[in-house]
Order: sequence, then structure tokens, then C-alpha cells
Amino acid sequence: MDAIKQVAMEASLTADEIAPSGHYSPMESSAQEKVIPTDVAEVVWSDGWSTPASPLPRRLQEGTLLLLNVEFLGTDVELMLSPCKYSFVVQLLTWVIAVYVVLVFAILAARNPGTATFAKVSESDNVFYLAVIAIAVYFVAKLALVVRFVVYWAMIAVLLVYAATGSLYALFWINDDTLSHTGRQVRYATGIALASIEVITVVAYWFTHYAYPWMVLHQKFNLVDWWNIKPGVETNTITYRSKARFYTRKRNVVKYCGGLNAQGQPHGYGMWTDTDYHGERLTGQWEDGVPRMD
Repeated sequence: MDAIKQVAMEASLTADEIAPSGHYSPMESSAQEKVIPTDVAEVVWSDGWSTPASPLPRRLQEGTLLLLNVEFLGTDVELMLSPCKYSFVVQLLTWVIAVYVVLVFAILAARNPGTATFAKVSESDNVFYLAVIAIAVYFVAKLALVVRFVVYWAMIAVLLVYAATGSLYALFWINDDTLSHTGRQVRYATGIALASIEVITVVAYWFTHYAYPWMVLHQKFNLVDWWNIKPGVETNTITYRSKARFYTRKRNVVKYCGGLNAQGQPHGYGMWTDTDYHGERLTGQWEDGVPRMD
């Protein structure tokens, strides 16, 4: 019977810990008295505030990797476990844009005085060039299926060139004699701008999806300073705001209620909540700071 009472008391404390701050709970005063074991080393924050070692800063770093995946791939867990699938129309449009981009570059290369044309090269060379074009189309299409803005920028550029010139030939950089001087200048400027924006888009995608998560995982910057972590008002809570979100003053709140190991990491049964839009809501068994999936 004593064991049942103990379990009931712990359940009440747990419910009070995760109760919304806007609602009154009769057990709130008792829940606030819950402390982390004192045999754990203390963590001193950048502003001088200290508390028994909390798993929140360390777990925040680990959880950021999952949060990044959710932001980029969506809230459906299945999207994180399997490649994104697109409809037939989307894939067809992507391949058409890829063929168009590679074809334009091939036409520009053929117009270069230093480049041999198809009429001047052997049949084997023509086969080689066609193979290179096919490979280029494949990689451009695969890239565009991942980085969707590659397609969007190309479509915008095509519409701008056609609106400025009114000629379909201008879209393929042929029959320049039919274009005015202004039309050729607009097409040239649009092409330069498109190439620049596409490169910036791909680099930005690489940084946000690969470089930044790698920096988070390998602790390439100070954890507390980067997320501007501060103690929360309630027990066992912290607030944070990444420096990357300089454009907002909103601070997210992280709360953990549960067991810890000797290093202050979540261990045993515990509940983790993060008020960020894609923040984690985890309840269950933990093992040395990592939630168990079984």
C-alpha cells in the first residue's frame, strides 16, 4: 500500500510539473519544491546564476538536431525516416526545368567560338557530349527535387525574360537577330542574376541542412552563449533564443521532469517539453540523455 501511495504522489508531482502555467494547480506549491539530487555537480550560468546540474542545456543541444530535421522535413515522423516523395506532376515539371537549364548551357557552350560544334566533331564525340548532357540533366533534376527553390527561381527567370522580350527563341538563346538590344541586355542580366541566386540557394541549403547541424553536434560554439540560455521562472525550466533568430524577441521555454543519471542527463522515466513551434514533446524512458524508441 505504501508503494502505491508513493507512485500516486510521484504522479501528482509529475502532472503539476507539466501543467500549463496559466492554470492553478492545488499541488503547485509541492511541485515547486521538487529538486534535483544534490550529489550532482553544479552548473554555473554565464550570468552568475547557479543551480544543481540540470540536463536541460545538454539535452537542448541534442534535441536541436531532431528539431532541425523536423523544421526541414515537416512534422510527420515518417518524413524523417524515408525520402520525400513528390507527385508525378511535380517530378515532371522538375525534369522539364532541368532539361531546359542544361540545354541552354549546352547552346551557350556550342556558340562559344572556341568550342567545336556537333557538325565539326566525330560521331563518338557527339555520343560523349550527349552522355554528359544526360548526366547533367539527371543531377540537376535530383538537386531540384531536394532544393525546391532551384526550380522556382528558374521559372521566375523564364517568365521575366519572356515578358521582356515576347519571344520564345529568347528563352533558348537562339535567333538573337530577332531581339532588340534592350531585350538582349535584359536576358543577359536575368541569366547572371539567376545563376547567382541559384548558387546562393544551394550554398544556403548546404549550410542549414549539413554545416549548421554538424556545428551543433560537435559543439563548435558555446552552447549557453549561442542559444542565450537563461533559467526559467518555474522549477526545472530554462528559456532560450538562438542568435540565428535575432529578428524576434520571443524566448522558448524548455521543461524537464524525471530522473537523472550521475552526469545530470535524463535517465529513467521523464517528460521533456519545448514550447518552440517544432519543439520536442517527449514522454517515456530515457537512457543517458537519449530517449528510448522501443
